[in-house]
Amino acid sequence: LELFQRNQELEDFKENLEKQIIERTCEAEKAKTEAHAANQAKSEFLANMSHAIRTPLTAIIGFAEVLLQHRLSREESAQYLTTIINGGRHLTNLLSEILDISKIENQKLELEAIRFNLPNLLHDIEQIYLFNCKKEQLDFALVMNSVIPEWIVADPTRLKQVIHNLLSNAIKFTKTGSISLHVKFIVSTNTLQIEVIDTGEGIASDKQALIFEYFRQADSSITRNFGGTGLGLFITKSMVELMGGVVELESTLGKGSRFCVTIVCQKYDGVCDSIFNRDIIAPKPLVTPSLVGNIL
Repeated sequence: LELFQRNQELEDFKENLEKQIIERTCEAEKAKTEAHAANQAKSEFLANMSHAIRTPLTAIIGFAEVLLQHRLSREESAQYLTTIINGGRHLTNLLSEILDISKIENQKLELEAIRFNLPNLLHDIEQIYLFNCKKEQLDFALVMNSVIPEWIVADPTRLKQVIHNLLSNAIKFTKTGSISLHVKFIVSTNTLQIEVIDTGEGIASDKQALIFEYFRQADSSITRNFGGTGLGLFITKSMVELMGGVVELESTLGKGSRFCVTIVCQKYDGVCDSIFNRDIIAPKPLVTPSLVGNIL
């Protein structure tokens, strides 16, 4: 009987050991697959980033050499210098995205709580995207879905970055039609709700979760056709969550997309019934005196 019991214990131990081996093998295979996918995504990102950096650099170096080697008219020089400046700004934006990713990974991305004028911020964004949409022959509208506060306490820089990312994406993927920015303030939760709606290409349902992942885009052809690094929506989602909000997406392939983000405001005061019916607090113009002399 004792021998039988020991043999049964050995059989049970063997069965449990085989189960554990199978489980560990499955876990190892899953980890290997995930590591391979992550490595492939990073390789694609590095290739995309290399292309994204080389494109403006080629223009900067090329036009700088033309300016140095040839005598050009004032108009041509101005045109080439404008191209160089735009290329430099584009590179700055790319580097800013990479730095933001590094801060997010190391959990060092910090927010500033600043009291700022919300209508002024929205007005500035409206002026920029009225111009940008006009260049692309798209309609643009800023829609106030509720009364909003005149002043709120949040991080204006990150809020602007979130809105810019969403609107820039909307323009990129909308060939015809319109783009609208909808703003609503929910008093009960101190929440600012921002919606960006476009009539663009839309996103397939099986790709909608993918676009918020690190280093990922819905399709590898997006970088080839539209440019970009695949970081914008990942950064947007991370910043919105850091500000106590969420990002929601509704999209129909071929009909357009709706991105909705919420931002929790620490404080708010004042009332603005309409973005158009209020006094813009414009900064005083800086008066630069004319000076003559030598500067060391």
